[in-house]
Amino acid sequence: ASGPFYPRTRTPSGTLVDGCDPSDTALSFDCAEENAPGVDLVPARPAPAEASLETPVAGAEGRVILSFVTNTTLLSDSTVEVAAPNAYRFSPIAALSGFYAGIDGALFAGVSADGATATVRRRGGGDVPPGTLVELEFAGFTNSPVSSCASVPPGQTCAGLGGEGGSLRLRVVTAHGYVADEDTVPLGAVEPGRLNHTSVRLSGLSAGHEGP
Repeated sequence: ASGPFYPRTRTPSGTLVDGCDPSDTALSFDCAEENAPGVDLVPARPAPAEASLETPVAGAEGRVILSFVTNTTLLSDSTVEVAAPNAYRFSPIAALSGFYAGIDGALFAGVSADGATATVRRRGGGDVPPGTLVELEFAGFTNSPVSSCASVPPGQTCAGLGGEGGSLRLRVVTAHGYVADEDTVPLGAVEPGRLNHTSVRLSGLSAGHEGP
């Protein structure tokens, strides 16, 4: 919440006429009564926000590029938290590839024990103003071990069938723990993986032969 508001009127010389001045309670009425309630502020949505998988195949490990346009000022001491969908994982060793744009300073990423959340922190750098395109590239991102579609007919793709791969949750959090920006970012469909080697051998090559 934003906290209470204290409406008041003063004379041209500055003398309090009506309302409450919390800084001068000797001349004010009861400030608990002379105030207007605060309002609840919700996080802004960075728009647009997009995520792109380098290898959209079930179980594959590769890069994922997250891009978003800041809606509020991204303060220099803020963190960017990215939560992966169920069964997707960030690399606990080197979550960031080293490529980033729209943001300065040195970037470091910490990954939760289960690999589900990456938290990006900055060392140095300045505030990023609203309307700035920010890009972050994560390395070693592991896709879900199953595809986004139950079955994919020959010649078609899961994406073409309308499959969806879940969504990343993006949050920009201030140093005091307040969420400034928040959004869900859809991932593309994850296609079925291909078997490395397949073969079929018949026990007999004669027409009408029955056997294994």
